[in-house]
Amino acid sequence: MLTMRRSEVRRVLVGAGWLGVAWLVTLPMTGVSRYVTHMAVIAGIYAILALGLFVVTGLTGQLSLGQAGAWGVGAYTSALLTTRLGWDFWYCLPAVVLVSLLVGIGLGLPSLKVSGLYLAMITVGFVEIARLVFLNWISLTGGPMGVINIPPPSVLGQHLYGPRAYYPLVVVFLALTILFVWRLTNSRVGVVLRTVADSEVAARSVGINTVYYKVLAFAISTCLGGIAGSLYAHYVTYIDPPAFSLAESIFLLIVIIVGGKSSLLGVVGAAILLTFGLEYLKALREYRMIVYGLMLLGCIIFLPKGVGGYLEELWQRLFAGADRAGRQTVRTG
Repeated sequence: MLTMRRSEVRRVLVGAGWLGVAWLVTLPMTGVSRYVTHMAVIAGIYAILALGLFVVTGLTGQLSLGQAGAWGVGAYTSALLTTRLGWDFWYCLPAVVLVSLLVGIGLGLPSLKVSGLYLAMITVGFVEIARLVFLNWISLTGGPMGVINIPPPSVLGQHLYGPRAYYPLVVVFLALTILFVWRLTNSRVGVVLRTVADSEVAARSVGINTVYYKVLAFAISTCLGGIAGSLYAHYVTYIDPPAFSLAESIFLLIVIIVGGKSSLLGVVGAAILLTFGLEYLKALREYRMIVYGLMLLGCIIFLPKGVGGYLEELWQRLFAGADRAGRQTVRTG
C-alpha cells in the first residue's frame, strides 16, 4: 500500500514538473505582463551563465569568480561584430565561441599552479582587467559610452524585438545548454572532472591528464558565458562596462551555492528564483540586501548542499524503496 502511494506521489510530482516546464515554455502566451516576461528572459540568460560556472565549480571543484568577464567578452565581441562589421547574430555566434574558447584556455592555465582562494583572486583580476579594457579602449569599445544600436537577432526574416519575441530564443538556448551540461555530467569526461575535483593526486595516479581536463573545464565555462553575453547584448541592444562587474560573478557563485554544487537543475532553479527574488525585494529599498543576506546565510547554515542537493536526496529517500519493490515484483512475476 505504501509502495503504491509512493509511486502515485511520484507520478503526480513528475506530472507537475512537466506542467511547470510547459508553463515556462509558453510563458508569453499565458497572459503575464511584459515586465515579467522581460525578467524571465534575464533569468534564462543568468541560468546559462550559471551552468557555465557549474562546469568549473560544481564538476571540477575550481573556485572561479571570472564568469562575468567571459560574459562581457561574449557581449562585446558580438556587439562589435554586428555594429562595426555588419555581421548577423547567427554569424557572430561561432566567433563568440572561438574568442571565448581562447579566453577560457588563458584563464584555465593559472589553475595548473594554484587553486582555492589564490585561483579565485586570479579570476577576480581577469574580471577587472576585462572591465578596464571595456572602459578605456574607447576607439574599439566606446569606453564609458558603451556600444549602442545593437541589432536584435532575426529568425525566418523576423526581427526579435521585445521580451515576448525574444523569450522563445532564450528558452531554446537554455534547453540546449541544459542538455549539453547534463550529457557532459553523465559522460566519461564528467566522471573525470569529478575525479579531479575529489583529488588531483589520485586522478594523476591513474593516468588522468589533469592539465587537459582543468583547462577544458574553463574553456567550456567561458564558451557558455560568451554565448550568454551574446544573447544579452542583442536583447538589451546596449551594453556598457558596469554591466560586467565583479558583483555579477559573486551573484553567480551565490547561485551555485544556493542551487547546490552537485545539482544541475538546482542551479537552473536557483538562477531563476534569485533573479526574480532580487527584483521583487527592491520594494524593501535599503533593507533589500539585508534580507537577501539573511536568506543566503540561512541556506548556507541549514542547507549546505544547496536546495537542489537536498531535493535530490529527498527524492531518493522517498522513491528508492518503491523502485526496489517494483524491480522485485517484476523478477518474482
